[in-house]
Amino acid sequence: MIGLTDVAIVGAGPYGLSLAATLSSIGVPHRIFGVPMQTWAEHMPQGMHLKSPPFGSSLFDPSGKLTLRGYCADHSIPYQDIGWPVPLATFVEYGREFQRQLVPHLEQVEVTHLERHGNVGFALTLSTGERVTARKVVLATGIRYYGYLPEQLQSLPAEYVTHAREHSALDKFAGRSLAVIGGGASALDFAALAAEAGADVQVFVRASSVEIYDPPQVRRPLFKRMRAPWTGLGPGWKSWACINLPMIYRLLPEWFRLDFVRRHLGPSGDWIIKETIEEKVAVHTGMNLADARVEHGKLRLRFTSAGGSTQVAVDHLVAGTGYRAQIDRISFIDANLRGDLERLADGSPALNAKFESSVPGLYFVGLAAAGTFGPLQRFVYGVEFATRRVARTLKAALAASGLPVTGVAGGAAKKFWILASTGAGSNKSSKR
Repeated sequence: MIGLTDVAIVGAGPYGLSLAATLSSIGVPHRIFGVPMQTWAEHMPQGMHLKSPPFGSSLFDPSGKLTLRGYCADHSIPYQDIGWPVPLATFVEYGREFQRQLVPHLEQVEVTHLERHGNVGFALTLSTGERVTARKVVLATGIRYYGYLPEQLQSLPAEYVTHAREHSALDKFAGRSLAVIGGGASALDFAALAAEAGADVQVFVRASSVEIYDPPQVRRPLFKRMRAPWTGLGPGWKSWACINLPMIYRLLPEWFRLDFVRRHLGPSGDWIIKETIEEKVAVHTGMNLADARVEHGKLRLRFTSAGGSTQVAVDHLVAGTGYRAQIDRISFIDANLRGDLERLADGSPALNAKFESSVPGLYFVGLAAAGTFGPLQRFVYGVEFATRRVARTLKAALAASGLPVTGVAGGAAKKFWILASTGAGSNKSSKR
């Protein structure tokens, strides 16, 4: 026997929680699966700060009941819209409070398998062994599955090589020599925090320089505000366009969209780590990793540069090489279903204007949607746009289906229709 729900949301980070809160508010029955804020709590280094400005770091629900500003006020945490780096720990606790108040029906279980299911839509297998069928599925898995490891490092044992996403507490690196590759926030934040934890850290960057932003100016002259208006992605007209014109952005040529996503708001560190990087971390620029091997209990790395070749031996290497939203990395998607998904050139899903993939009824939000809707989907600030659009689409599609709704929206008692595993009914999806 299988439980049926109209909508299943996979993931309980900012995008999943925001969508669930919104669906509850408009009466769309759904179930949501995942551990609240798990990636932020377990796969980012303790002590880091968000890159986004505080006013761009709130989760979304139509009532506006629980913003980051309101949460900080309720907990006597100093707050200002610009110029205050949001501590990771504060953001995680804010997200958990959002879940407790607005998404109390979250089921803290993992989805281990997703496949098509007859005429009903999709079947999800949970870590508890339960099977659930859903007419619509929204994947809001964030960056969890997308950590990118360079090819030269993929065959090396985890004792010597890991991705930055695999670490939270960094005190285990105290007294050890550590190489970090990458020039973006994940690499530089990790390096700074590891150095503060007592590691001997070196950073190796392919670019000719490392960019670390200066502290933002809270009060700026009018001409500077006109030249670079503040947005939820930071200052600048390009960021303003990303926020206000995502539906136009998706109409641009694919090659342009993917290149712009990669370059705009690219690798950089935040001002709060600048002093630590300058004082405690050796940064080597213009370095390309050529070879990595384990010898005599050490990881030996060889880099090439304009000046020749450089070799270094370290205890461990952390790849701060970012994330690539390639759907083949989502391990719980059934191989047959994955094979039916159309992809962009970078391996991310091709989506229509409603965040729906080439498989009707299957939606992607967050980083996986950045190739279609732009850099906005790389940041928490993108939750409102994605949530409003997907919620409206789901409500309209379910109303048009003519089928009885199942389950309940919000925190009422869970009570689901029970169907035979062969499925029943039909699944009329909105057109692409």
